[in-house]
Amino acid sequence: MGDYGALGSGPGQESRVRSLGEDRVLATTPRAGDRRWLSRLISFTPAMLWMAVIFWLSSRRSLPTGGVDAVSVLGHFTVYAVLAILLYGGLHREGLPVRRALPLALALATLYGVTDEVHQSFVPGRDPDPLDLLVDATGAGVALTLIALRKGARSR
Repeated sequence: MGDYGALGSGPGQESRVRSLGEDRVLATTPRAGDRRWLSRLISFTPAMLWMAVIFWLSSRRSLPTGGVDAVSVLGHFTVYAVLAILLYGGLHREGLPVRRALPLALALATLYGVTDEVHQSFVPGRDPDPLDLLVDATGAGVALTLIALRKGARSR
């Protein structure tokens, strides 16, 4: 009948099988670039999970602050400081140098803060607040500044 052996099965080439006179592609041999998405997924999973926590918290009608604004401010500050650190970690693990990873992490954390405030505009009992966004960006900025200072102290 037909030849069932693999043809052209080198790295980065399609593996073909000839069956009853037809060539069929069975699979592609994995290449380094094909595994890159998995590396990125692993690098950014902590940040994505933290973003999911932020989204969940923003979906609640209200959060227990005991009526103290300072608790709310401290909460925003801390949550976005952690997000910025996780984003920086993912960017740095993916090979970005510190001088590029820090401002990009700040921009991404702040951008997520914007989307968080927009999201809150759709949640009953919640309203977007520019002051919250300012506190979010400040928390991210302070955390990343501490990382930059620590990195600078190590290089001396």
